[in-house]
Amino acid sequence: MELRKRHNVFKRELIESVTNAGSHILDVGCGRGGDLQKWRGCNVAGINMCDPCEQSLAEAKRRAKNMKIRVNFYHGDIHSTPHRKFDVICFNFSLHYIFETKELFTSTIKEIKARAKKNTILCGIIPDSHRITMRAPINLDDGSFFVLKKPGDGGFGENCYVHLADTLYYENGAIKEPIAYKDLLITHLEDAGFELKTWEPLTGSPISELYTKFLFTYTR
Repeated sequence: MELRKRHNVFKRELIESVTNAGSHILDVGCGRGGDLQKWRGCNVAGINMCDPCEQSLAEAKRRAKNMKIRVNFYHGDIHSTPHRKFDVICFNFSLHYIFETKELFTSTIKEIKARAKKNTILCGIIPDSHRITMRAPINLDDGSFFVLKKPGDGGFGENCYVHLADTLYYENGAIKEPIAYKDLLITHLEDAGFELKTWEPLTGSPISELYTKFLFTYTR
């Protein structure tokens, strides 16, 4: 199975495992709206999506219109979304970008907390810093790769270079992406009132194994 299809399967399994009929969800970093059908299949009561890329958001809006799915769209990251409480807050392949700076990281954790109520689920798929630092560089025959230019120090603003073949997000080549250090993320989320329930590596290929499925619940 090609990488994109495999990752879609993992996303569908995650979404179906955390979402109940009637849930209100916030999909942060929705991209072109590739998960619209997955959310609709769970009979959610409300879909809210945001993305900082205007072109991606326009495509997501077009897809939602064609599928006749009612969605509230917001241009930007979680800071641009309403101060409402959600049942599910999802960051599929997007949470690691908050590690670009310490300020962005801190403010994003605060904004996530502001949109959570007791038992809100925070979930998604994220590059696993432990596996990346141990296994990179990885180069596959299809052109996919994960490369570290230099060893990291475990802080903010440290990057790797990523290209996933047959994936629209990487259609123009490799992208520099922040490394999301697991210990920092878990510690700060726990301090904010979230309890880690799942941290489960993906399977199926050397690239997929660099990603982890995560799930936290808000306990306050």
